[in-house]
Amino acid sequence: GLGAFYTPTKPVLDGITVRIPQGQAAALVGLTGSGKTTLLDTLAGLRYPQRGFLSLPSPHIGYVTQEPILFFGSAAENANYARGRKDWPARPTFLEGFNFRVPVGRSGSALSGGQRQLVAMARLSVSDSTVWLLDEPTSAMDAETERTVMDWLLTQKKGRIILMATHKLSLAARFDRILVLHHGRIVQDGTHDQLVKEDGLYQRLWRLQEVI
Repeated sequence: GLGAFYTPTKPVLDGITVRIPQGQAAALVGLTGSGKTTLLDTLAGLRYPQRGFLSLPSPHIGYVTQEPILFFGSAAENANYARGRKDWPARPTFLEGFNFRVPVGRSGSALSGGQRQLVAMARLSVSDSTVWLLDEPTSAMDAETERTVMDWLLTQKKGRIILMATHKLSLAARFDRILVLHHGRIVQDGTHDQLVKEDGLYQRLWRLQEVI
């Protein structure tokens, strides 16, 4: 499983403990500023707990951030950077039709936001990482591309741990488990069917998104 505990002097996260077993895909939801990105950054080793512990089953972590970091070169070179390889393995279905010969420009400036996210997901797909952390990885994609990416992502659970932060509860509802973060604490933990019937933040957010 995957566990984390983070309690800084001025806590963004307050006494958080998360355990996710291998083979499970969990969604992380909550209001803006609730600490979702901070939690993912901590698990990825970009932030360190001042107290507590960080326990990961594998040092091989793949992290897709809200703004993917791309290097000068082609999209294919960026994707293959994860393994330092020049060959290209079988491409996931969501990459069909994507031109990987295209240069990405300085910091990915030649690509749209959705294209940059596709390159980041391609990089993840060829990596050897067994822990996948994703922070709003499809936020700039169109609805059809997003659905294709999510269809693929949820078939990749075997032998892995997947934790994805999202504001879209329609995406979170497809995951095995949903963690609701509020003011730096996990306030709800369960499946969509469980949480939507529970009087709590998730139910209120779900009803609001349904109206929208």
